[in-house]
Amino acid sequence: MRLMIHTIQVGDELTMIGPDGRRSERFTLADMPLLKPDTVWLYREFDAPIIVGRTYGLDASFELHSRRVIRPHGGSRVLP
Repeated sequence: MRLMIHTIQVGDELTMIGPDGRRSERFTLADMPLLKPDTVWLYREFDAPIIVGRTYGLDASFELHSRRVIRPHGGSRVLP
């Protein structure tokens, strides 16, 4: 499934696909993306953030591999 930046969630396992077709390595989103005036920061679990130009980041799509769902009473589960 392909998602845009405004639909990804913390805990999603993703691959970023840029408008030029370049693909990132698979990563898990650790925090919501930070949109700055000139850049987009994507925070990865246990790794350095991905930092790209704002236009590139907003035009990118994200391949969703799995989504971690947080349960209201604690715990989580992973949806395929």
